[in-house]
Amino acid sequence: MVVGETSRAPNWQLYGYGRETNPLLAHQEGLVAFSKALTESNTTHKSVPMLLSGVSARNYDSIYFRKGIITAFKEAGFRTAFFSNQRRNHSFIDFFGMEADTCDFIKEDSVVPGYNPADDELLRLAEQELAKGAERQFIVLHTYGSHFNYRERYPLETTFFTPDYPVDAKRKYRDNLVNAYDNSIRYTDGFLSGIIRMLEKQQANAVM
Repeated sequence: MVVGETSRAPNWQLYGYGRETNPLLAHQEGLVAFSKALTESNTTHKSVPMLLSGVSARNYDSIYFRKGIITAFKEAGFRTAFFSNQRRNHSFIDFFGMEADTCDFIKEDSVVPGYNPADDELLRLAEQELAKGAERQFIVLHTYGSHFNYRERYPLETTFFTPDYPVDAKRKYRDNLVNAYDNSIRYTDGFLSGIIRMLEKQQANAVM
């Protein structure tokens, strides 16, 4: 289960965007794109816990006594893991994530100030978890996605839309900001495709 961040459907080629932001997923067999799905909150600390549980915006207060999806899979006999490219923020994201057999918030793993890992580092952790060879596994990857500053969300060598140099979030820089944002979506496209390739190598029944 991959939890995305700050990713607008209108900027995805899969949903009809005119730019090539999904060069890999657009040709992926067996992919289903849900065109009428909406997040129930515009903030991470509320939207992500709702994705990780049966809680909705209508009954959010029930989160205090609901189990998360990770616990549901544990009770069904799965080995579970939660890997996040964000920091703990004393929310139910932390609580639900720490229900997993393995839990890691990778931004807190480095002693280097300002360390800003790429989402691809989550792939390495997922691969290590799959290598443990559990009969049934459930892995949650919580990405950093397309948060501002967009230019920091993808490696220089993957730049496709230009100019994309870092600028302030001001209307006069709109074209530049859109280029950088769309490049970050292309990076997510590669990230998700990387997970698909990883799962294919397992030669086992899998779903993402």
